[in-house]
Amino acid sequence: MAMAIAMIVAVTAMAEPAGAQGPEADAAGSSASGLDVFTSRVKDWLAIVGAALSIAVVIGGGILARRNAQIFRARSPHVVISHEVSHRPVGDGYVHIFVTAVLHNSSRVHIEFLDGFAVIFQVSPATDDDVESLYEEVFNTQQFANVQWPYLDGVRHRWGKDGLLVEPGETETETFDFIVGKDVQSVIVSTYFYNSRVVGEIPDDIELDAVKRRKRMFRRWMIKQGPLGWGRVSVYDIMYGE
Repeated sequence: MAMAIAMIVAVTAMAEPAGAQGPEADAAGSSASGLDVFTSRVKDWLAIVGAALSIAVVIGGGILARRNAQIFRARSPHVVISHEVSHRPVGDGYVHIFVTAVLHNSSRVHIEFLDGFAVIFQVSPATDDDVESLYEEVFNTQQFANVQWPYLDGVRHRWGKDGLLVEPGETETETFDFIVGKDVQSVIVSTYFYNSRVVGEIPDDIELDAVKRRKRMFRRWMIKQGPLGWGRVSVYDIMYGE
């Protein structure tokens, strides 16, 4: 019995911090324990705050990136083109084709066109040999990406420095006239409009590619905006009038 009591006393003594005994040791132990708890809680809160800040940074970055993308899209020019085509006989052997290109500015910036053209190609009539040859070039030999219909006529409009201005949300029209033989039954109508803009007079000895790659000091000449363009292709059947 005495031996057991002695062992308990020895274990208790080993568990107490060296140099601390009695009530003073209990007080020191309580203080140390409270400090450990406080430190642990501070670390936990710091970890929570750090995680919250990381999440906030990710969410904020995503919102900012989306906002910048929306602003970029809003400031990027965009045009929707549609065609209105009609025809009527002129003389005994010809047909007048009237093409109206409708240009709608669906962006938030104004667009100034300096150059545009319309081209028509003959779809019919065509012989079987013609069709087979066109098919061969595209689908067999892959010489071309699209069917190369016979060219009939083309009209080009250049507006110079004043340009053809289309304000945001507004619509402008440009018309083109063609005269073809009355044997033509179906045509492809293709229109394309550019707004390549050059500021200042470019010297004759400077290539346009060089102008696009760099600016001259004091902006004596430069490309204000790279070549942009929008096009539309449609098919018109003369024999049916639509």
